[in-house]
Amino acid sequence: ISNKVIIDFFRETLRPFRFLMLGQFTVGLVWAVDLSLRPYLLKIIVDKIPEITQTNVVHELLPPIAFYMGMSFLVTLMFRFYDYIWLMLNPLLKRHLGGTLMNKMMMHSLTLFQNHFAGNLANKIKDVMSGMPDLVKILIEKFLSHILAFLIATLAVWTINYQFSVLLILWIIVF
Repeated sequence: ISNKVIIDFFRETLRPFRFLMLGQFTVGLVWAVDLSLRPYLLKIIVDKIPEITQTNVVHELLPPIAFYMGMSFLVTLMFRFYDYIWLMLNPLLKRHLGGTLMNKMMMHSLTLFQNHFAGNLANKIKDVMSGMPDLVKILIEKFLSHILAFLIATLAVWTINYQFSVLLILWIIVF
């Protein structure tokens, strides 16, 4: 089977679930932003402390502290949303995959079923049904989210010092 056939099957099968996967991607994006934004907010707070007088402490520190706490709350909420999406997506995708694969199997000739054990074919269908949701989760949760986190961290460090940003890129490439 060629890679094009596999990718087309993957795309065709996941098309009905694109909004749920977009929700997962959104959670990954919020996580990636939070990963670099909250330490940057701490930097802003620490940088403001020497300039603060007793009369303007609330006026100067309240916005970054409130934003920091809001990001913490938002990330917690987004991870609950991610779990909810996963609980919705996983069984629906497995059921959809099972139906799609069984329809494709029914279009094959009788010789396929005579030359292969039924248990072997059923196990292959079961492996695809359990493997594809895990593959989607790995792609979104580990691959896309971490690439976004890398890009956002590089941009955040670039605003501080471009040399540190170049060193960060080199360090990530090496490791």
